[in-house]
Amino acid sequence: MSLVEITLDARPTTNLALAHAGVPLVDNVRVRNRGTERLEGVTLVLQLVPDLGLPVRRTLPTLHPDEAVDLEAIELVVPTDRLRTVVEAERARLSCKLLLGDEVVAEAEHPVEVLAWNEWPGDRAPPSLLAVFVTPNHPVVATVLRRVRDTLGASGDPSISGYQSRSPARALAQVRALYETLQSFGLTYVGVPASFEAIGQKVRLADVVLAEQLGNCLDVSLLFASCLEQMGLHPLIVRVQGHAFPGVWLVDERFPEGVVADAARLRTAVALDQLVFFDSSAAVAQPRLPFAEAVAVAARALADDASFRNALDLRVARTDRYRPLPTRETVAAPATAEGAEPPLAHQVLAEARSAAAEPEAPAPPPPPEPVVARFARWKEKLLDLSLRNKLLAFRADVKSALALDVPDLARFEDLLANEVPIQLVPRPPRDPRDERADAIVAHRVPPEQLREQRLADLESGSVHAPYAEAELVARAVGLERAARTDLEEGGANTLFLALGFLRWFESDASEVARVAPLLLVPVAVEFQRTSRRIRLRRLPEDAVANATLIEKVRRDFAVDLSAMGQLRADDAGVDVPELLRAARTAVARMPRWEILETAALGQFAFTKFLLWKDLEENAAVLLQNPVVQHIAAKSGRAYPNPVSATRPEGMDRTVPPEALPLVIDADSSQMAAIHSALAGRSFVLQGPPGTGKSQTITNLIAAALGSGKTVLFVAEKMAALDVVHRRLVREGLGDFCLELHSHKANKKEVTASLAAALARTTRVPEPPWQERSVELGAMREQLGAYVEALHRPRPLGFTFYAGTARLLGHGDRTRVPLGLADPAALEEARWRTFLDQAARFASAAGAVEPVAQHPYRECRVTEWSERDYINYKWRFGFSLFDIGA
Repeated sequence: MSLVEITLDARPTTNLALAHAGVPLVDNVRVRNRGTERLEGVTLVLQLVPDLGLPVRRTLPTLHPDEAVDLEAIELVVPTDRLRTVVEAERARLSCKLLLGDEVVAEAEHPVEVLAWNEWPGDRAPPSLLAVFVTPNHPVVATVLRRVRDTLGASGDPSISGYQSRSPARALAQVRALYETLQSFGLTYVGVPASFEAIGQKVRLADVVLAEQLGNCLDVSLLFASCLEQMGLHPLIVRVQGHAFPGVWLVDERFPEGVVADAARLRTAVALDQLVFFDSSAAVAQPRLPFAEAVAVAARALADDASFRNALDLRVARTDRYRPLPTRETVAAPATAEGAEPPLAHQVLAEARSAAAEPEAPAPPPPPEPVVARFARWKEKLLDLSLRNKLLAFRADVKSALALDVPDLARFEDLLANEVPIQLVPRPPRDPRDERADAIVAHRVPPEQLREQRLADLESGSVHAPYAEAELVARAVGLERAARTDLEEGGANTLFLALGFLRWFESDASEVARVAPLLLVPVAVEFQRTSRRIRLRRLPEDAVANATLIEKVRRDFAVDLSAMGQLRADDAGVDVPELLRAARTAVARMPRWEILETAALGQFAFTKFLLWKDLEENAAVLLQNPVVQHIAAKSGRAYPNPVSATRPEGMDRTVPPEALPLVIDADSSQMAAIHSALAGRSFVLQGPPGTGKSQTITNLIAAALGSGKTVLFVAEKMAALDVVHRRLVREGLGDFCLELHSHKANKKEVTASLAAALARTTRVPEPPWQERSVELGAMREQLGAYVEALHRPRPLGFTFYAGTARLLGHGDRTRVPLGLADPAALEEARWRTFLDQAARFASAAGAVEPVAQHPYRECRVTEWSERDYINYKWRFGFSLFDIGA
């Protein structure tokens, strides 16, 4: 008997589906030292043989006599390509050896059955494994959905919009169109293996079903589920004794657990028109049954609790990382007899195969790791999930908050949505002689009576606040001033009415309850100083759910509040009871967590969270952007612009007037910047205040609009946006500006802005821009010729502009006529001779200065002859006559 004992706890089966889902083949290996000496330096080697992957090695710690060690969930990496080639079950062995150096100390084996790559093991695997056989990205599915679109188009709206319309009837119409489309393919039902739900079966994926035109209940149910998931709907697969059929949510909902074992819960959801189930076999049965009959068949099967096994919610399974099988091969459609039209199913298959044969665009290279890491740091800096965030830990007892006594949150929200101003009523003043105790007085008035009074006041437009008048005014005015400042500086409203709160705890042991708002309604506070009345008014912006709270509880507690984020409208505003119900459903399993139906005013800023959400959802696209990569790389090098910068010099010769459709004045440097931007160059435009940056931006936006481009203008301060917007409005381009900040960022204003832009294109004729451009070009050439003449070098050695500047620089100095017959003929060489002679004369004159005090001042030359000229020039080297004096 060996001194080392090995105990293998392994699964008897594996295949591509199990490996892809991450189901470990080896749950545990126990090694026990049965000897009397310690065992050290040994290695455990696990391998699936024959030819099923490389061995896995684990070094064991030192084992003392009668000591054991457990190695749990050892992953045997079996090559995916090898598992994909398994088409029939194969026998294999799980070999386990304990090595001391090269010596085998102990060994054990475990038989393993390697199933076919497309075999569903039935009850031998987790129920959620069925989700890996739902393949929404299979090429055939996209081709099927194109036929579904045609079916929908025959009845009106061809869009496959999932839950976007928030209408169960629209979701049901899409499901019915899918049923009728697959029914038109002429598929034939084939029976399932006996006890298939226990032992499993080979699954026919979408391409095989269409190629063979055969499928059993499970095959067709998986095909339906694949199409439904690709359509943006949330399917389910129900298993009953000897049968399977699909279902789908008609609302954007899910079960808390992935596998539902209670048929009554399904029937309840059906009764609420939230779920619909239909028999997949009815779509391939003879004669063909209409969709309503397929729904009735599924209802009868669902009513039998004795045969019900479970239902798999695909949305939950995907959250639990049961991903679709990576099988993208398309089976060829069988040949059709000459002259015969191929079946519709084979036509669809041929279309899918043709689409799959088209070469795919090469995937962009992954961004460098430092870029990804820096991008991640950017995101995390935007995400504040700490308890400093009032969206997660709100306190009504601070001065920047105002609690309200609201008897009915839904009615309160409806009144605000109907633009009814609500007056805030303070607590009545207390007479100093009133010696009643508040706690005792509160018990004197029944709660029902107080609620009736509060409801009557609410209907008359009044809501009570638990503050004295002075404190209520101070809080309300403080909130109004702070909100106005935030709006003026940042362009975003920060004053919200919080309706409904979640009371939550950081852990099971925590004694401190945190309170977070659920629904945020944008409001404004109006204070009438004469009457000292405070009114609450709804702003024309959309109410929002607390997305920060949704992300917080998802990350830290695995609580899914996403259903709360899908705000549903009622007759006036938001369906508040539905939101509260969705929140209660999501937190029902959390101990001590509770939904509170209270209301409060407060300042909430979640713009950074929206930025984080944008980066999170579009990370793949942003990381491929070259500008983002360059900034995140922090290389210290200039951005490699593919377009060279436009220089102000020479723009008149290289840039035609029609290439710069400007609306306000611009100098050459501004026009160069605008032309560079229109050409596609990325750059930073810098300048101190007053140098024309806003004018340049205005012209740049106008020029881009004239070129048929779309511009997104972003600024940290709203003042910068307003300056440019006012300029564009003044120049007649206001209809083409879509304001996405301040109080105009709402559906009504956006719709009106789009309508104005569309109407502008029909009522305003196209200006004669080409004719004006020709006129502008002629004027520009004339001005350019003038500038060129001013700065053209002359024979004298400098330009007319420089000569004029030099002459003006002499001011009122004495003018000395040179007596030249043709000054224009004066060349640079003679001019330099004049300068040299003048300099030498000045040097000689300096020796007799001042002349009035010189001893020979009375000496005069009364006559001048040619001989005197020669002598003078021999002595001094020049004569005054040489310089025209």
